[in-house]
Amino acid sequence: LDIELELLSERCEYLLTLGRHEKLRKSIRSLKEYNNWPGFIFEVNLAHQFEISGVIVRRDIEKLSGSNSNIDLVISNDFGYCANLELVSVQEPNGFTNRILARGSEGLMWGRHKQIDFLRRLQDKVCLKTTKNGLPHKFPSPKDGEYNLIAIEATNSLGIKPDRWDIILAAFGMEYVVPQFQLEILGLFEDWTQISGDLEPQYHQNKYVKERIHGILFLIDKDSHHNLVNKHYDCYFVKNPLLDINESEMKDIFNLSILGPLIQSNVSVLKVA
Repeated sequence: LDIELELLSERCEYLLTLGRHEKLRKSIRSLKEYNNWPGFIFEVNLAHQFEISGVIVRRDIEKLSGSNSNIDLVISNDFGYCANLELVSVQEPNGFTNRILARGSEGLMWGRHKQIDFLRRLQDKVCLKTTKNGLPHKFPSPKDGEYNLIAIEATNSLGIKPDRWDIILAAFGMEYVVPQFQLEILGLFEDWTQISGDLEPQYHQNKYVKERIHGILFLIDKDSHHNLVNKHYDCYFVKNPLLDINESEMKDIFNLSILGPLIQSNVSVLKVA
């Protein structure tokens, strides 16, 4: 643990010396609750990886006037393209984890209903980055040369981790999943016009994800021992099929290969026809 915390401290110090990451000081002062730590560590790891790879990152930039909340990381290049990148961790607060563990082995089963609960929580985490009180939040409307992206650390504190089919299901809906993996979940990018019953709240919740988010990067901890800081990820990138995306521009400004040392595997780009 001491080695992991020392590594986190070194990465924070490096970012602070660059003069572009002053928000870190405020984040460090707020680290009082367990559930602050996973998101903080995830943000430090990604910002550090971008910077040591030569990608200049600006932090805490207001992109939506009146939103009263800023984008975590803004990445731009010399050609005028930029990406607004918001980061989120799906890890549960400590109290929630303790309640699950108190149920014994039954509480840790990866059953059908628990899988639905987990994937919906993952979706909720994404949606909360795009809407507040029924209005758009953080992200501006799409425009040429500017891409809105969300990166989510998708392994929870119990070690439950989604696989490729779970990510397709969460992003695109059960129409694109083989029958044995289908669940009653509405995809974040699913444009379904005949909504009723339990799925209707999901449909409205997904509104600004569909209208404003160009893509989602799902990072899944691949280590069974789950290091606190020195993590290695499997990575899936899903693109919003409802928005026009200039793939060469996105590749220029959000070159997924720079995450290689962090991910230590190829990035899987998941698409639907």
